[in-house]
Amino acid sequence: MEKYKLTEIKDKNDYKITYIWHPGVIPEGIPVQQVYGFCSTKDNLVTLVREKDDTRFTPPGGGAEKGETALETLHREFMEEAQFVPEDIKLLGSLEVINPRAEEEIQKHNLQVRFACKIGPLDQFVPLRDNETEQRIFVYYKDLPEYIGFINKYTSGKIQYDMYCDYVEGKLEL
Repeated sequence: MEKYKLTEIKDKNDYKITYIWHPGVIPEGIPVQQVYGFCSTKDNLVTLVREKDDTRFTPPGGGAEKGETALETLHREFMEEAQFVPEDIKLLGSLEVINPRAEEEIQKHNLQVRFACKIGPLDQFVPLRDNETEQRIFVYYKDLPEYIGFINKYTSGKIQYDMYCDYVEGKLEL
């Protein structure tokens, strides 16, 4: 897990935002703000969703509600956005974000948790309902950087993706 550790500092408008990737860990005492899951079929196709009024695809996920654990958030967000319950859930890690000048308190110091999971048979999917998700697609895991902006935009995104690929390819046990 040592090769996946990272601390990245970005300068924005003369102040610093620190990103620390914690592979395989959710540090205690830091609130979870966001949870996403890289969820794949047996053929390594990963579920992506696009919300209404958005042009980007993301893995299913979103903000944690008050009192929710990261795992509870993952389950809720998958039902809301992708209409299925993820299986065989493994923790990839968490991205600690330290942004002292953020407007909202939770944005000053929080965690963005990432999971890897599996999808059961595709014929068990519930058709998309009229909710926040407008489109659901399945993309080969090697093609994810073409769809998910944070993979190429941030070093921490690339590390998350590399770690997920190593897991899918059997090079990493979670």
